[in-house]
Amino acid sequence: MDDYYALLKVDRNASRQEIEKRIKEELLTWMKRTRLLDLSKKQEAERKVKQLSDAREILLDDARRADYDRRLATAPPTRQPVDPTSGMGDWLDQAKRALAINDYYTAGYAAREARQYHGDSAEVWAILARANAGLGNFGDAVVEAQRAVALEPGNADNLFTLATIFEELGNFGGAVQCYEQAIQLTPHEDMPKIGLGSALLRAGDANRALHVLEAVFAEANDRALAGDYLGMALAEVAERVPRVQNGQSYVITSPVEITQMQSLLHRGLQVAMDPEVRSGLGRALAYVESCGRYQFMWQRVLSGGCLSLFLIGGAFFGGLIALSGLAAGSVGAFLFFGLVSAGCSFALYKFAFVPQWKVNAQASHSQVTYTGPPGW
Repeated sequence: MDDYYALLKVDRNASRQEIEKRIKEELLTWMKRTRLLDLSKKQEAERKVKQLSDAREILLDDARRADYDRRLATAPPTRQPVDPTSGMGDWLDQAKRALAINDYYTAGYAAREARQYHGDSAEVWAILARANAGLGNFGDAVVEAQRAVALEPGNADNLFTLATIFEELGNFGGAVQCYEQAIQLTPHEDMPKIGLGSALLRAGDANRALHVLEAVFAEANDRALAGDYLGMALAEVAERVPRVQNGQSYVITSPVEITQMQSLLHRGLQVAMDPEVRSGLGRALAYVESCGRYQFMWQRVLSGGCLSLFLIGGAFFGGLIALSGLAAGSVGAFLFFGLVSAGCSFALYKFAFVPQWKVNAQASHSQVTYTGPPGW
């Protein structure tokens, strides 16, 4: 069975927030690779994206995660490298087929054997880099990918491979540099530009990523993929709007924040096509809109101090005196104190009937009480 914790590079006791964050980061790296022309790269990425989708469904559901953890604890250990000598075709083809199904052990074995027959070729070094990256040996993967780039400096695919390894390693500056070099080599291709946007997003430079991806989307050959990455960027920028932030948590505390976030998230839903991305945007938008809805808060009445006591007293005693006046036949007293009671009741209602953002603003003076949903 697939080890989703190993896939996400998190501990088995990782929090829900940490898991969601890692899924988001891995999707940024792998989604763009599902559109690559190289069949083994495309299939490898498609399988990764499917695994990430499955990981989201299982690990973010408490009951399913508990069951998965029990099964994983008794699952057999990860298999050892397979000797692919019984397969058909040469070592290089076998390495590519192994990469397509995420069999990185076999891919590395076959690629090392391929070096004996193909010599010091950029293609072999690139395959070795992908195999080691899949095994988590990022130090070796970087050296091998750099060797492929050095042997074929005009090959944008090798720069793309090196950039994605840098992303996995967390070296976003290196990834950005590689993508920029690939853009210079292939200025009319979408992939390096989308890669640049994803690297900037992971680096935390969401505003620049948004600028890059808006430009890509306007001219993209693959508008669906460009739209998905633009949707992610719009969600990221939207989540930075709230003034009150606490790590992965945020709280909306003003109507201006609601307006700004709604605009960004609606735009994201217009351009994104991927169901996962749209679902995340929808969750974020639902939270934003909930913060604009009014609700009656008894807590405000109970914690309103002198104002609450005055209004409650005015409503109660005004009503009591009005009824007494009515019983005594005093129409003037009934009308006057009835109006006092009604006015105090209405003021009390208005005082307690408030939008959620105002409740958040008061609560945020002490601590963040609500965790905003991830943008996608």
